[in-house]
Amino acid sequence: MAFHGMRLGARGLTILGGLLLGATAASCGGGGGETTMGTGGAPSTSAASSTTGSGGAAGGGGTAGCTLDKSCDDGDSCTTDTCTQGACTHAAVVTDDKNACTIDTCDKAMGVLHLPLPVDDKDVCTTDACDKVTGPTHVAMTVDDGNACTKDSCDPITGPRHDPVAIDDGNACTTDACTAMGGITHNMVPLDDNSVCTTDACDPATGITHTMIAVDDGDICTLDACNAMTGVVHAPVDVNDNNACTTDACNSVDGVTHVSLNCDDGTVCTTDSCNMATGCVHTPVAVNDNNACTTDACDAALGVSHNLIVCNDNNSCTTDTCNPAAGCKSAAVVACVSGDGCCAPGCNGFNDSDCFGLNSGVQQNIPASALTGWTQCYSGTYADSTTDVTALLASCSKAKLLMACGTTGSPNYTLLAMAPRADVLFECGSQNNCTKQSNGVGWYFNNSYSWGFAPGGQSVNRSSCDFNSGGTQTLPGLRLCWHTNANKMNTGYRCGSNGIYDTTLTRAVYQAD
Repeated sequence: MAFHGMRLGARGLTILGGLLLGATAASCGGGGGETTMGTGGAPSTSAASSTTGSGGAAGGGGTAGCTLDKSCDDGDSCTTDTCTQGACTHAAVVTDDKNACTIDTCDKAMGVLHLPLPVDDKDVCTTDACDKVTGPTHVAMTVDDGNACTKDSCDPITGPRHDPVAIDDGNACTTDACTAMGGITHNMVPLDDNSVCTTDACDPATGITHTMIAVDDGDICTLDACNAMTGVVHAPVDVNDNNACTTDACNSVDGVTHVSLNCDDGTVCTTDSCNMATGCVHTPVAVNDNNACTTDACDAALGVSHNLIVCNDNNSCTTDTCNPAAGCKSAAVVACVSGDGCCAPGCNGFNDSDCFGLNSGVQQNIPASALTGWTQCYSGTYADSTTDVTALLASCSKAKLLMACGTTGSPNYTLLAMAPRADVLFECGSQNNCTKQSNGVGWYFNNSYSWGFAPGGQSVNRSSCDFNSGGTQTLPGLRLCWHTNANKMNTGYRCGSNGIYDTTLTRAVYQAD
């Protein structure tokens, strides 16, 4: 029985290297004892009862008897010591726990011990256990994997094995397989290659063969072949010599022929030739007199002609001329002159009557008195947070709108811009970079987010107003933004680079037909 190296003290019971070597109990007083096997094969120490008289000499009696049980303690945990009628008795303790799965013993110092009985039979193919009544059990494990394609066994050292069964029947015309439920199958391989161009067969030794059928029709002007889906095909031979300057053909006597093309188109305005890649080429004769101020042409009857062109781009804001080397030139008008039909860049309705209406781009430092033709329909400071946006727009209902901002009390607006009403009110929701490009200005609007403009072609950073994050915006001084919230005008935000949340600033909306 395996005791795994426990040494049980002074009484000499030794469990060493997994074997009970045995022990003989030393006498307690005048008595003696021995180690025996308890229930279930476990060793049991049964010390013989002894009586000790006065003086403690075992079995010899004494001159005076004991009075208390504790005066009879023999220092042995394997006995029960009592004093009866003046004499000590030492009865062996019961060690048997009625469990066939323990080794029962007793040690003088440690007392009763119930050591687990080893059950491992060193065989991985069994499940080892112990029954308290019958003792150790070794039940063979189940190795069947429920797979008809394996041979199941168990090796005491390595455990269960599931080796594949052999399925090859040595016939090249079958597909050998095995399924876990159905076992081995040998199904004939499909012979049909889905081609009407072959005769299909199978030899058990060599396997499948697909023999081509005969296709030759004896005609030198056809290429004989077979299409797997439609069968034999006699396609005309390719007569193309990759020369676009020949007419290619084939007849059953002469075979393929290549006859040169006639490329003459009958007009004096072209030079006729043939290109092997593209065919006949009719290159227009040179008509260019190297004068960009003439229209050069060729008529089949009259020949080459050079007619002077008229330079007019129909733009009153340009001066049109012609240069023989460069052709028509349109120089932009730069002067702000009223009555010339041109509103030149940088001009406005305040210094050029031709610009009245919509001045392009963001305007700076414009006197309120100069807004001739415009009517103010809203005015308030950047502290205004009560004006209803819907009501404001109802008051500003004309076809053109102008937004302006500046310092309260100043006769001039710091910034202003104008455009058709629909563009000024271009709905952007809460989009970060959203503008409508109109009249040289980028416009955005939402009655519960923000309303404003930026220079034409510039991006915005609406959060909710156009925010100059990190100071990286282009032309920050030409940007205007007003906060809106819940269909109300709200405080702030900017009038150019400065004035962020400066509630002393003034804002205004003008309208015109």
